[in-house]
Amino acid sequence: MSSELRVLYVDADPAMTEAVRESLEAAGFSVEAVASADEGTAQLEAADAPGFDCVVSALELPDVDGLEFLRSVRSEYPSVPFVLYPDAGSETVASEAISAGVTDYVPRADRTGHERLLEAVREAVETANREHFGSLFEHLPTAVVYGKIQPDGPVVERVNPAFEETFGYGTEEMVGENLDELIVPEGHRDGAVEINERLLAGERIHTEVRRLTPEGVRDFRLDVLGPEGTLEGYAIYTDVTESKRRQRELERQNERLEKFVSVVSHDLRSPLSVAKGNLKLANEEYDDPRLTDAADAVDRMNALIGDLLTLAREGERVNEVEPVDLGAVAEDCWEGVRTEAAALETESAPEIEADRSRVRQVLSNLLRNAVEHSSTSSRPKADDAVEHGSTSPPSHAQEDAGSENAPEDAVEHGSTSSRPEADDAGSEDASEPSVANAPEDAVEHSSTSPPSHAQEDAGSEDASEPSVANAPEDAVEHGGRDVTVTVGDLDRGFYVADDGPGIPEEERDRVFESGYTTAKEGTGFGLSIVAEIAEAHGWEIEVVESADGGARFEVTGVALADG
Repeated sequence: MSSELRVLYVDADPAMTEAVRESLEAAGFSVEAVASADEGTAQLEAADAPGFDCVVSALELPDVDGLEFLRSVRSEYPSVPFVLYPDAGSETVASEAISAGVTDYVPRADRTGHERLLEAVREAVETANREHFGSLFEHLPTAVVYGKIQPDGPVVERVNPAFEETFGYGTEEMVGENLDELIVPEGHRDGAVEINERLLAGERIHTEVRRLTPEGVRDFRLDVLGPEGTLEGYAIYTDVTESKRRQRELERQNERLEKFVSVVSHDLRSPLSVAKGNLKLANEEYDDPRLTDAADAVDRMNALIGDLLTLAREGERVNEVEPVDLGAVAEDCWEGVRTEAAALETESAPEIEADRSRVRQVLSNLLRNAVEHSSTSSRPKADDAVEHGSTSPPSHAQEDAGSENAPEDAVEHGSTSSRPEADDAGSEDASEPSVANAPEDAVEHSSTSPPSHAQEDAGSEDASEPSVANAPEDAVEHGGRDVTVTVGDLDRGFYVADDGPGIPEEERDRVFESGYTTAKEGTGFGLSIVAEIAEAHGWEIEVVESADGGARFEVTGVALADG
């Protein structure tokens, strides 16, 4: 008998109370003893769920007799087993006790081991449990069968209505039959035999199986439960066909996604590399701004490919985390910002449990978004300047793009350069996220251009890491204001906020959508990548207005490194 079974014993005789307590505890019960009906009622009211498993009471009590106590217990706790334990037997008392709803009536014939009382308590508890589970058995919406394990398979004794509906057999058809012969489909008999052998060895089963129903073969979660040391038990069949179907469909989608990533990373980038090489050769021979337009388009394609690959990769569930100092990572990402007009504050940034490389991507994209957003804040519409995605990196050639001699069509197409150097930096890593080195004309037309030689030289081994790109001083000056970006802590999370123009409230629900951007040259994947990384960690992210009227991205549901 489990020590978790609790008995409330009510008796005013201290010696008898102690003797009964010793006998019940020796049998494995946990005993709470009181001397009166009032104390017994108080114990029942104060007991934590599920309360006491059985009440045992003497007949003679100082306040009321045991029969009155029985009636009061029955009125409040009708399902709790109640054993009346009088000094002597009485037909009149026994009749009244039965009328009042007593579970058992046991005169004190045995005053040494109290064996009759122990047997009555055991039987009362087991009967109550059977009745309780029997009610659940009948009303459970899940298919349940009760039976005995035999060497050749489980034999059915009872099934609930949900089982009849699921498997199409009535109780009369199944009782006494081998369950496996009725519902195990061809090709799955060996698995059923293995389960049966494990049950005969005393194991309890929790697995997934396929079983035959009137609708065909379906998937089920099988849980076999029952008393230890017996070959009887309940088999619970939970239909998981739809969830398994969704799982298989998800696996197929993942396979298609992997093929897509392979095509994007190799089959698309290879011809782009050829195009870039030929454009470089042509640019060395001809000074034609249309070649620069073409080079810009190639670099933009590389940026799109890079962001698509990142988006596909970052959606994978995070399985391993480590302590990450957000302040240190943010400072590292911020090193690429070459402007005195932008500042970063990280004093209140917390240390969190996360995937370090993915957190770096989150901060890079959010910091880039804050700088780009604020760098164009003087435009007629604030949302026209918000770059919610990624942008192509800058080039040396941009520095010359704002001259009076810049061709008109170059400006109209977002182009800012005709110099050959613009083509040299368009390697496969050109798709890494960055804030563009955009001069005045380029900012006015939401333009970004290919990366510079200087950026290539600075990349070295960390070139693949996400970074905040170089936002030149004149670009921020064009915005008409400085910007301060703050990385700080929240309750179970962190935020990245700026004091720029903010994001219009009507746009906030859309900024995390893939491909959404209000900038002509943006890919629209930057903040979508942030959302994917947050979801992969099990976090939530939303954008609100900062205290200074700018944008504030709040990430919650984050595990802090200090617990």
